Amino acid sequence: MKTISERDRKTNQRTEHIEEVLRARFPNVKAYFRPSNSVIRVRVVDAAFAGKTTAERENMVFPLLDKMPRDILDDLTFLLLVTPEEQKGAKALLDAEFEDPSRSSL
Repeated sequence: MKTISERDRKTNQRTEHIEEVLRARFPNVKAYFRPSNSVIRVRVVDAAFAGKTTAERENMVFPLLDKMPRDILDDLTFLLLVTPEEQKGAKALLDAEFEDPSRSSL
């Protein structure tokens, strides 16, 4: 399986803005975009997600995302919300997909 290289993961003002806004509540945030298709991927790792459903986690994050310009949100295609334990455990495959995403065949 082909994966993207580090050089294919870029940051810019848009990803930095996402990180800045989310770090107001969640210190462990990473965002990048892929220049080939301009999609933005975001990962938030926080112990506060423990015991919460996906919907509950989204309800914690979405109010912050709602403060961002629409053009940024339109390109946000991958939002991973995990606890530190999940990052290494059951959801490690999702974290691996964030860190080293598979290339799209499109």
